Amino acid sequence: MMDILDQLQAIEGVVQLELRSGEMMLGKPDCIVYDEDDNGDETIKKIRFEPFQEPYAVYYGLDDIKGFREIGK
Repeated sequence: MMDILDQLQAIEGVVQLELRSGEMMLGKPDCIVYDEDDNGDETIKKIRFEPFQEPYAVYYGLDDIKGFREIGK
């Protein structure tokens, strides 16, 4: 079953990302990465996102994203 991170990765265009914090980000989703928690016990799935408002890519997990809307290519 595809979660929201898998859905974002499948998009090749621009999206408006709505974060649970209420912030809206416009940019392009890139790839899914896996990171270990602080204890090295659990793998955390995140998506690399390239926002247009920031000079660097950011990483968001399932708990960070409320929804998204595809804007265009």
